[in-house]
Amino acid sequence: MLELIEKFVLLGVGTLSMGQRKLEETVNEITKQLHLREDEGKKLLDRLQKIVDENQQKLESLAREEVQKACSRFGLITPEDLEALRKRLDTLEQRVQKLENPQETQDT
Repeated sequence: MLELIEKFVLLGVGTLSMGQRKLEETVNEITKQLHLREDEGKKLLDRLQKIVDENQQKLESLAREEVQKACSRFGLITPEDLEALRKRLDTLEQRVQKLENPQETQDT
């Protein structure tokens, strides 16, 4: 299920990338039709690119939040949660080993 959600997010990001090429083509057409100077066309492209970048960041943030919500609803853990559990397990194993073999830990 998580993989399906990740693929959906990547599809959205890929669509935005295709949108970038289309944006450049559109700006080039507008520049030609309106007889804009090259620097004016560049400024227009830069402004539009900034808007696209901001929207892409918002989309990625929203997608991350939705994935986290879905994981929570389905009882799935995140890689960060798994790493935290591994660290706790390592700590507990070390404590158990010290309790079971107190002489070995004192010798070292």
